[in-house]
Amino acid sequence: MPSERVQRQIDELLREAEAAIRAADWERVRDRANAVIAMDTQNQDAKAFLDAAESSLGGPPRRRRAPEVEPQWETCQIEWGVTSQLLGSPAPFSKNYFWADVTSPAHGTHAGGSSPKFGVGFAHGLGMWLERGGRGTNWDDRLPSNDGNTVAAHRALVNMLLQDGWNPTEFRGGQWWEYSFRRRVRTEEDGWKVLETVRNGDAFWHHAYEGTSDDELSEEGQEAVQKGMMQKDGSGGWLIREDIVIEWEKEDGSALLSIVTLDHDGEHHRLAFHKESGTTAET
Repeated sequence: MPSERVQRQIDELLREAEAAIRAADWERVRDRANAVIAMDTQNQDAKAFLDAAESSLGGPPRRRRAPEVEPQWETCQIEWGVTSQLLGSPAPFSKNYFWADVTSPAHGTHAGGSSPKFGVGFAHGLGMWLERGGRGTNWDDRLPSNDGNTVAAHRALVNMLLQDGWNPTEFRGGQWWEYSFRRRVRTEEDGWKVLETVRNGDAFWHHAYEGTSDDELSEEGQEAVQKGMMQKDGSGGWLIREDIVIEWEKEDGSALLSIVTLDHDGEHHRLAFHKESGTTAET
């Protein structure tokens, strides 16, 4: 059973498919039906639309989607969070942040990015808390859409999601900040590689090469160790500086498409690389 959020996305895609049927745009009908089936394999409306599209396009009706062929879609929606609570509600002295809640058929539910922390002023925060506190745990009060800090943080997250390949949808949640996006699922088979780095001191580091001894390192790895760009992590693995990771991936023929900040403190990055089919390493 799809979640409420996924069901809203499904309903929107089905409406687009219906509009495409009226316009006799059967390629669009097939695309939207496949997107629905990627999220709900038992959706009978999408299966009927797909059969009609295949029939109109000259192919046999398709009764079952082939997961290894058809693209899958993942969705995300911007949510609001706070850094601390008091009596079950956001505390008046807490900071706010926006974050992207991702639902993926391949990678499950996870955070897809975060804005920096921001405040809306103590007086406003206290007013919101007093209003919520009298009712218990109401988390649905609106943040001020005309507050400069709030708008800037929301815009920063939207821009980061766009850079990371997310496409906005027409759907909006019940609050002004609840923008929704979708994109095709990224897989290694399609040339994608995703790596994560964590801040340690004044740099970000990626954990890799678990159980690899000094003697087993490549020549470039040994050179990185000598330059202090790679070091032991104390648990049998290695920490590699983020800029070296990017340099090595580029030399291997991969392009860095985005760097996403995953937490509101800016301590955790996710790097997305893509390598086109047939791309070879630089020589």
